[in-house]
Amino acid sequence: MQAGIRRRYEIATHGIDVWHVLEYDHYKLAPPSHGQFHAGDTYVIRWNYSTLHTGESVRPPSGVDLS
Repeated sequence: MQAGIRRRYEIATHGIDVWHVLEYDHYKLAPPSHGQFHAGDTYVIRWNYSTLHTGESVRPPSGVDLS
């Protein structure tokens, strides 16, 4: 973690599904093909994740009104 940067949440990835969408069809990509995208093609990505509050607080800069 960089000095001065504190995160309030941790993100855990539980799974990623990727589909390649064609004009009249679609198919699910195998995990070894995730991240291999081609210009002009369409993809749908589902990211299954959870967040965990770390309990750390981040204070806004002085003079910033968050109300």
